[in-house]
Amino acid sequence: MVRNMAKKSAVVRKEKTQFGTVFGVVGGILIVLAGVAVVLYGGNILSLTSGTFGISQYNFNTSEIGLFLPIGLFGILTGIIVIISSVALHYTDKNRSFWSTLVLFFAVLSLTNAAGGFFVGFFMALFCGIVGLSRG
Repeated sequence: MVRNMAKKSAVVRKEKTQFGTVFGVVGGILIVLAGVAVVLYGGNILSLTSGTFGISQYNFNTSEIGLFLPIGLFGILTGIIVIISSVALHYTDKNRSFWSTLVLFFAVLSLTNAAGGFFVGFFMALFCGIVGLSRG
């Protein structure tokens, strides 16, 4: 009886971690996509909002694009780290708190540079880190 309960608890714990890992990977992908959007469209967004009703003639400076390039690249890097940490959290039994903390840290950091993966990626990665920490 005790053995069956322990086995059932392990199965539920594994499913919970798989669910959290999926959320972490999808959240990391959204963070990467938001970083790519910042790199590609950062300067265009500035020029589009400078005209009447958001319409202008796309006359943006290269300095505006250069401003968004490092921000977007750092957003891409934070998304990749969230993905790697989520997968490592799932496949390793040791250092779960380290990987969970890493997911949480870079999820929060993504709010500053990639809009948190359109904010949905932030919440998904946050859920992954919390599930990983609660599993211990």
